[in-house]
Amino acid sequence: MTTGIFDRYWQKVAEAIGNTQSRGHAIRLSKQPPPSFNGTAVVEQLYQALDCEDWKSPVGTNWVWRESDDSQYETTSPEVSLEREIVAAAPRGEWTYQLSTASGIDGGRRAIDLVHRTAPNRYAFIELKVGSDNSLYAAFELLSYALAYLHARRNGWQSQGKYDVMDAHAIDLIILAPEDWYIYKDRGGPHHSFDHGWLIKGLNEGLASLSGSTPSIQIFFESFVNKEDAARTAEEIISRSSR
Repeated sequence: MTTGIFDRYWQKVAEAIGNTQSRGHAIRLSKQPPPSFNGTAVVEQLYQALDCEDWKSPVGTNWVWRESDDSQYETTSPEVSLEREIVAAAPRGEWTYQLSTASGIDGGRRAIDLVHRTAPNRYAFIELKVGSDNSLYAAFELLSYALAYLHARRNGWQSQGKYDVMDAHAIDLIILAPEDWYIYKDRGGPHHSFDHGWLIKGLNEGLASLSGSTPSIQIFFESFVNKEDAARTAEEIISRSSR
């Protein structure tokens, strides 16, 4: 088995944009975007970084659409708790969570937090953030799942369950977080909203170039208001997504 592709991916991210796990670095790039960021070149390099022989034949258990929460373990993670609430409350089984993308590849398990079937042949891959990481890191985390999807699809992988995500004509990549997750405060100064519009523009240009006509893939930032409990927050997220 070829190992290290996701390590290579994050190394290429660091070469292109610096330390995405640093909130301070994310703030600096929000204030002063890199003048020569080439999204098309970066997305192509990251796609190539994830290339390996394992994509040529399905391995592990991946892209399986679960219609309900079938987990057998308790969780203290607010993100996983919210994911479960959304799947439980969503109508007609149009949502699933923790959709595995690369089990058996690179020695680890990677999964999309939430997937929403928004229309026939259209899906939203959602990276849910509740108090963790930052918008810069989250964008590249979600991008890695989309690039893994393209590798799997181009090598004829099949998905299982109620919906076949491999039949997508369009995929929306959504970083979804509470409104205050997108806010930072200068030391001794006012609050500001992260501005990574330059990054989204560049990545979308790269995804359009890489994916071709099918499926079309775009990435977005979206927010929600945290309610008093996870159940009410889940209701708001489901309501907003159906508009």
